[in-house]
Amino acid sequence: MKPQTYECYVEFLDSTNNFKKTSKDFIDFDEAMTWMRDNFEKIDPDMVKYYDKPKSIKVSKGMSM
Repeated sequence: MKPQTYECYVEFLDSTNNFKKTSKDFIDFDEAMTWMRDNFEKIDPDMVKYYDKPKSIKVSKGMSM
């Protein structure tokens, strides 16, 4: 299988994790913005940060993204 490549991420303080800094990876900017619209009251495109080199993971069969 082709590895999944993440080019950006969003860092935020997770209220369900005692307000610890948490990051979530995204395939592209549009996916990150869509997720933020669904999960945050106020969003800012500057919240999306980019990896110097895209981060790759192997996706096994049956794993949904």
